[in-house]
Amino acid sequence: MDDQEIFVGVWRMTTSLAPEGQQPAAETRFESLEGRRFLIQRWRVDHPAGPDRIAAIGWDDEKQTYLQHYFDSRGEAGVYEMSFADGVWKLMRIAPTNGCGYT
Repeated sequence: MDDQEIFVGVWRMTTSLAPEGQQPAAETRFESLEGRRFLIQRWRVDHPAGPDRIAAIGWDDEKQTYLQHYFDSRGEAGVYEMSFADGVWKLMRIAPTNGCGYT
């Protein structure tokens, strides 16, 4: 999972939760889990509509893709397929959240 190293660190994010010029502070942090087989990702968004989240990311041999399993401060959870190729990071929800209705 050598591709994961490009993510390690703190990233600033933008969000559409507020009008232009009033964007809340938002960041995501990636760190390698011991053994470097998995990444842990944490989100923080300074806005009531943006719950804090944590995710575990790992390689799925059967699907030949990364999977991201996330959980948020409201008790919601979901599963995404994740790819990184040619400088583009993509996430695609493959398992619905447990009732929250957001992606």
